[in-house]
Amino acid sequence: MHSRSWVATRIRVSLMLSAEAVTSPIRITVTEHNAALRDGIVALLEGHADIRVISTSSHRGRALGEVCRVKPEVAIVDVDVPDAIDLMRQLRQERPGIRIIALVNYEWDYAAEEVVAAAAGSQCLPKDNISRRLLSLIRESRGI
Repeated sequence: MHSRSWVATRIRVSLMLSAEAVTSPIRITVTEHNAALRDGIVALLEGHADIRVISTSSHRGRALGEVCRVKPEVAIVDVDVPDAIDLMRQLRQERPGIRIIALVNYEWDYAAEEVVAAAAGSQCLPKDNISRRLLSLIRESRGI
């Protein structure tokens, strides 16, 4: 049987961890080959205290390395990045809990089925809808 002080300590630690999870920003990585669009996404996200872009990249190799290094909760990946489908599969293998938001050109991109399969459990977002939906998709990663 545990002592009261041990139980009280466990409760305090649990509450501290819960509070940190709620107050710490959602960690994001952005992989987009178009520098202007990548910068625009970062600018859109910068003004929100609950979201923090921790890395950006323009290609699969750097993106995968960054995800392994900085351990984001959400990865935003443009399907036009060379080998984007493979990248999403590798992200899922390296970080099973990561939420992937796949940016597609149209609501039903030419590779939509393959994209959805690679980003299993995540979302496809048409690029023309980024400003309206991206924030809500990111926040859904924590159930906010």
